[in-house]
Amino acid sequence: RPGAYSPHLDEQSDPWSVAQRIAFGTQPWDVSPRLTSLLESLRNLDKAPRDSWQIIHADIAGNFLIEPRLDPAIIDLTFKWSPKGFAEAVMAVDMVLWEGIPLKHVLRLLSSSEADLIPLATIRRLLEIDTLHELGGWPESIYNQADRYEEFVELYTANLKG
Repeated sequence: RPGAYSPHLDEQSDPWSVAQRIAFGTQPWDVSPRLTSLLESLRNLDKAPRDSWQIIHADIAGNFLIEPRLDPAIIDLTFKWSPKGFAEAVMAVDMVLWEGIPLKHVLRLLSSSEADLIPLATIRRLLEIDTLHELGGWPESIYNQADRYEEFVELYTANLKG
């Protein structure tokens, strides 16, 4: 559960940490009207248990360095105390949205408990857009990314029914 491991992880004030606390329900936030209905639809899909927590790399997609003569390296370490499987769920969302990997292929790589965390991972990513805008002063155009998330949620919901 949030706050159970390290006060340091709970006290981080960057927009990504704030977004994670809001997503996990441990910090209040007035979400922008642009994202409210999408976040509510995701909350309705979020049924994943949160009984096993660990430290994860919270932004692993795209943070691999590959050199043929060397072992792979992971960069941009972003540690968060999160439910087991959450790193994989966030990476799955990123792979579909930003790397162009079809959702059906990504889902085949995940365990059912990891796939169950996709709504929560998507919530966190959307809240990052909101907090980056509000806390970091990003321009209004940052919300243009939300359109891609709406398409992703429709695709994910269709996959659940299908």
